[in-house]
Amino acid sequence: MKPKFLRLVPQTKTPSAFSTAECDGGGACSQPIQILQRGSNFDAASLVALGEKTLRQGKQIFQYPLGEREYRLFQNPQTRAALNAPAREIFDFFSNPRKPAEWARPGDIDYEDAQITIARFYEAGFLQDASAASDAPEFDSSPAPLEAWLYLTRACNLACAHCFVSKDVRRMNLETGWRAVERLFDLAERHGHPAVKIKYAGGEPTMNWDLIPALHERAKSKAQTTGLGLVETLVTNATLLNRKRLGWIKNENLRLSVSLDGFGAGHDRQRPVLNGNPSFERALHAILLALEIGLSPHLTVTITKLNLEEIPALAAFALEHRLMLNLNFYRPHHPGDSLVPDNAELIRVLQNSLQVIEANLPDYNFMEGLIDRSNFGASHQHVCGAGQNYLSVDTDGSVLPCHMLTGYNLSGIPLDTLTSPRFDDFSNPPIDRRNGCNACEWRYWCAGGCPIHTQNIFGQSNVSSPYCNVYKAVYPELIRLQALQLIQADAQLK
Repeated sequence: MKPKFLRLVPQTKTPSAFSTAECDGGGACSQPIQILQRGSNFDAASLVALGEKTLRQGKQIFQYPLGEREYRLFQNPQTRAALNAPAREIFDFFSNPRKPAEWARPGDIDYEDAQITIARFYEAGFLQDASAASDAPEFDSSPAPLEAWLYLTRACNLACAHCFVSKDVRRMNLETGWRAVERLFDLAERHGHPAVKIKYAGGEPTMNWDLIPALHERAKSKAQTTGLGLVETLVTNATLLNRKRLGWIKNENLRLSVSLDGFGAGHDRQRPVLNGNPSFERALHAILLALEIGLSPHLTVTITKLNLEEIPALAAFALEHRLMLNLNFYRPHHPGDSLVPDNAELIRVLQNSLQVIEANLPDYNFMEGLIDRSNFGASHQHVCGAGQNYLSVDTDGSVLPCHMLTGYNLSGIPLDTLTSPRFDDFSNPPIDRRNGCNACEWRYWCAGGCPIHTQNIFGQSNVSSPYCNVYKAVYPELIRLQALQLIQADAQLK
């Protein structure tokens, strides 16, 4: 019997790579699951050289059963993989330090198959050099894109119960928008960022629609002259989108992120129009219209008490239409906020949603960015780039390290004086420096949650997230489903 090591193709930091918060309009994130069939860096000569190394099992590896299936799920800070019984036998061979060339167990496992499987283990970090000084994970140190949230307007046509943005009539003018785009590309060039990622947001950015094509053309021109990558996302409630606007978004290759906070009454309770009328049908109409013309929006949800029970139905809708879904946990601005769901109730609803997903198991990377700000595509020390490679530009051009801070009406740095995307005084500590987090097996996937949320609730950002026990409750089930996806994808290859 052949050993099976089923591992997702690792995600990269290229401008087109999957990101937790967005997906391109062509549905790149909803492409079928890809399995890494063998260690890509190991040719015949490399296998021989590896055979003479003394290897041992990594120390940060966790195993989970997959019900009655022959596979077990293995996880380390770098990746997850499903292993069948022969693959686990090979892994167990290294319970004591050994050389791969010493493999000589009798049985049905071919020697060459065993060596290739060992190479896969080594590449994934499940096996390490016995002489290695540390089991610390290797984080991607390549430069990340420079990301920016542009407040095109503070105005909005909805009165969302949970919104953190101070609403008024301010809107960004063309001159400020052009200066913002120019400065973003200048900073990216100066500080070695390979791409610029722009989110056109608000308020409701489509209330300043004419500015979007103008800034897009400016950004395209700068990308061409600098050679930097460009990714643009429209973050919208979708109620003001029509066929013409959606066609432009698709033709210009912008990504579309739609805020949909339920599937019916829950959405309307949370996102009524300013006059109190419902908005769900208008948002749904725009989503279906986008799908009709071949544009796949990314659905983003903010979970509160108002829409809690509609999350499973929303998951079913996303799966039916092969859409990506991000379930954001509400970030209250102060303790005691009445919109915050009880953690036990939140866990219950999320588990119900995961049952819906298992019953309709998708063949695309649906789980990667599903839960809050978690990133299951790669281990990471920070939940976001705030303070490092993320900027929020207000309507007047003032800059802060996070769009939530801009929404709070805090004073920012004038755009023309900004010389670096780094805000060293912004507290976004790496997960290994957060109290209560540095021994958790899940820390490199949640990275501690939103630091501003933690600061708002606990008065400090270097501690565990208020949603810590929610992450711990749903992550095992989430990665179990991801393992089932791998097994399903492998079966379809036969």
